[in-house]
Amino acid sequence: MKAGADLRTMTPLPRRGTGGRGAFTLLELLVVIALGLLAALWLPALGKAKTTALAANCRNNLQQLQLCRQMYAGDNRDRVPPNRSVALYHCPADQSRVLNLQTGQQLPRLRTRSYSMSGCLGGWTNEVQSTVAFASQIPGPVELFVFIDEDQDSIDDANFLTWPAPDDRGVNLPEDRHNQSGVLSFADGHFEGWKWKWPKQFKVKQSYWKRAEKAADLADSRRLQGTILRVPDFRPQP
Repeated sequence: MKAGADLRTMTPLPRRGTGGRGAFTLLELLVVIALGLLAALWLPALGKAKTTALAANCRNNLQQLQLCRQMYAGDNRDRVPPNRSVALYHCPADQSRVLNLQTGQQLPRLRTRSYSMSGCLGGWTNEVQSTVAFASQIPGPVELFVFIDEDQDSIDDANFLTWPAPDDRGVNLPEDRHNQSGVLSFADGHFEGWKWKWPKQFKVKQSYWKRAEKAADLADSRRLQGTILRVPDFRPQP
């Protein structure tokens, strides 16, 4: 050894697994395992919290739309507003994209609108539905839905058509993107989150209607049919 050499530079470094400072202790291993278990428990909770937050944002959008509808009627001699497309019409959980009409290919841009208005409010009078043009004509505002979260496969013209009972088919399809739930606002100003008993989707998209698949699906349709204006002498379509 050369004179003046530092003994600390001559000491070999301990290797992992030899019991030196570089090895994991049992306590450290337990801490790592515990953190992994906590992460596994937290991730689903965080995902659910994000879904809940998006649903709250969606609910807030519909609340603002509902206020706009009521203000419009107050400023326009009680007339209900026409269906329209505005920024508030997009649900934050809706990730569906604009389609190329010629090729059917998805484009990078998100769709502008996620909500539609009940066809009973200023809708087409040549459809199988009863309509009103003035807010004072609504017989039961607490029971008539106004805005609804619509499925990406059926949303088209902002007019949500619901065939009356006892028909077992749906024309436009509600959305279930919030943990198989949707959001509806009503003519009296309140809004509700509905848990659907059956998933809302077209298995094979052939037309803008689908027959109820199961008893649970039919129960959902009946519930929605209870929130539209009655159609006198209605007979189910062939």
